[in-house]
Amino acid sequence: MVRARALGAGLAAALRSPLWITRSGLKELRQATPDRMPARPYPDRAVRISARAIRVLACVPFLPWRNTCLYRSVAECLVLRSSGVGCRLELGVSRAGTGADGIVAHAWVERTGRPSADHPHVPLRSPS
Repeated sequence: MVRARALGAGLAAALRSPLWITRSGLKELRQATPDRMPARPYPDRAVRISARAIRVLACVPFLPWRNTCLYRSVAECLVLRSSGVGCRLELGVSRAGTGADGIVAHAWVERTGRPSADHPHVPLRSPS
């Protein structure tokens, strides 16, 4: 039962991720949300399923999915929020050299103020 719910939540988040990559969708996901009790017990499995689904969908030509940190982070944030876990989407940049290719952008999810992975990127200004 838990496995089926995780599969459903992960696939639903992966399928909805392109719809959230808009100005208003990203603005909403960048707003911090508190943890809701009780949090469902399966968000980590559902996050892995959503990332795997995005990798598969990105291989299909003419579909709007891309296997990038932005799509994976949007799906992860959707899964965590639907599971009652407080989180926010962060967008940031870092310098990777000189010239036009000297700036690298990255998207990640923060849970309770800590990023889910270490990275050298500086977050962009939070929306007001």
